[in-house]
Amino acid sequence: MSENVVQGVTPKVKAGNAGLMAVLMSLYFLAPSQGAVLASLASIGAAFPTVAPASLGYIATIVALCQIPAALIAGAVAGKKIKYRTLLLISSVLLTIAGCYPYLVPDGGSFASIIISRAIFGFALGTFYPIANALVTLVFDKESKRASVLGFGNAFFNAGAVVTQMLGGFLCLISWQTTFLTYLIGIVPLLLLLFAFKEPEHEGAMDEARAGKIKIPAVIWLYLVLLAVEMVFFYPMVVYLSLFMASANIGTPALVGTLLSFFTLVGIPFAALYGLVHKALGKWALPVGALIVAASEFVVFVACGPAASIPMLFVGMALLGIGQTFHGIALTFRIGSIVNPATAAIAMGFYAAFMNLGGFVATPITAAISGATGSLNDILTVAGIGLIVVGVIYAILNVTIKTAKEQEALAGNTQA
Repeated sequence: MSENVVQGVTPKVKAGNAGLMAVLMSLYFLAPSQGAVLASLASIGAAFPTVAPASLGYIATIVALCQIPAALIAGAVAGKKIKYRTLLLISSVLLTIAGCYPYLVPDGGSFASIIISRAIFGFALGTFYPIANALVTLVFDKESKRASVLGFGNAFFNAGAVVTQMLGGFLCLISWQTTFLTYLIGIVPLLLLLFAFKEPEHEGAMDEARAGKIKIPAVIWLYLVLLAVEMVFFYPMVVYLSLFMASANIGTPALVGTLLSFFTLVGIPFAALYGLVHKALGKWALPVGALIVAASEFVVFVACGPAASIPMLFVGMALLGIGQTFHGIALTFRIGSIVNPATAAIAMGFYAAFMNLGGFVATPITAAISGATGSLNDILTVAGIGLIVVGVIYAILNVTIKTAKEQEALAGNTQA
């Protein structure tokens, strides 16, 4: 029997299918593309002078908010009530049209219509990441192969964040409306889905899933809560980096952008090589990733303190890129190893929802902590301590929770 195979589940698509791999990588690449228009916010503000500056942020936050229900709905219906291919085709069309909307209408449309288009865009985009993760869990039965594919997927994810932000910034030099042409990239998965994708399905278990006989294990909810907590502690590092640096009177806006790009770029090679990391650390990559992120929080806290240091900032952001990469892939892998592959879509839908939820509530929680302590920088210390606790909990779960493969091995040893 192959590694980590659930009894009665037979894949109908070969794991080496080139069309499937191309679609997966295109989904991962586009998943973080909401940031492509951030460079145009000032220009949009100039075009709509009656709109309050704070309200311009809704162009970004409405996307994150709409990804939550999208992920939940996609997880509930993908592969059961609607074919993966059908759902992704609909999402790709909506993403491309809604994403390009301000360029397609005169003067970019009204601000209200732009917000509506961004909501539709966010709803379409919200299906990409959970479905990509679900397909990896569904199709790739062998642990080592699944770890490698998840690693490459997250490398494409990081690359997509960098490329779409840079492309959006370049197009903004032409006009703020032109920035939105970045989302013509949505045509790529659309074409791949039409001409190179074969619908994956697992016999037996999928029928049970449709009948509601297969449930998500209760422990998955604990993993998802821990994910949301981690996002609460992770987001302030990237959102408020410029303010942390300003408190120490170091750096410039250009350096902030460089550090954020550096953090993303560092994650790319580590994601691509994650198969080797999984081979060396296995399930322990999850707590290790959380502890590395905790270390990055403490390093940045010191770097933005009395002993202000730009080199230390680069060290901190490098640790953040490595730790977040390890954590994201390892947690996806861990959840995929525990759930039945037939319920992978709904599990990954909740994964994306809890991830976005944690990011959404990070701002009010950060405000509450900084208000209580009197310093915004103190969130870094609180986050570091919190992530150490999370890492310890992950380690305890590693010892107490067994995957299907581990249960099979124990059963074999007992029989022997």
